[in-house]
Amino acid sequence: PLGEAPVSPPAEWRERLVKQLRAALPDGGRAGDVLEISLEELLYPPAAKPAATQTAPPEPAPPAPPVERILREKFPGLAPGGTDFAKAQADPERAYLAYLLAAKKRDTRPDLPLYTPESRDFFKKHPVTADQLERVEEKYVGAPYEVAIQEERAVVHFPSLDLTYAPLFLKKSESGWQMDFFAISQSIRTSVEKLWRFDKPEGNPYRFAFEPYFIDEAGYVIYRRRAR
Repeated sequence: PLGEAPVSPPAEWRERLVKQLRAALPDGGRAGDVLEISLEELLYPPAAKPAATQTAPPEPAPPAPPVERILREKFPGLAPGGTDFAKAQADPERAYLAYLLAAKKRDTRPDLPLYTPESRDFFKKHPVTADQLERVEEKYVGAPYEVAIQEERAVVHFPSLDLTYAPLFLKKSESGWQMDFFAISQSIRTSVEKLWRFDKPEGNPYRFAFEPYFIDEAGYVIYRRRAR
């Protein structure tokens, strides 16, 4: 029927037709080559070529380790099975991994103590969804990262990856280190290609993490190019 992919004939059909073709053109030559090529295209359109002639699909990448295992290995006291992930943490890396655990648990509560007060207010106005947290888990768990700290601020960023991996900002309070999503919302913009950039790099309190790298006029960080 129209619209369906052509079905390849059995191999013995092809061998029989090719044998008859060669018998009809015993001298072979250019005419025989052309007819045999035409026969091949007729019998095996591009979508119906035998599997042996097709490129094997790439093997899937190995799955990222579960965030609980990462937390257990790095911070045995964080208790991934409990609720300790929801509070401010003792250091920026622990806070970042706790946020990944919150994403894995699809914890959409806007008032987690893990977030700065401004971030909690921001999430009450702009609620995060379970689908968004699922994408965070799929993208960031297992991704290689670096942590830069300057006094009471920290940045988790991804110099070895492309700019679809946006940095995360953290701020230290009396309770501990918290995720500063409000600052991210004020500082980071994303292109249609999902590449992140600074809105206004100059004067941004989190820019310190990117001082070693070149930042172009549009606010994109060029990790492969060092700042002069």
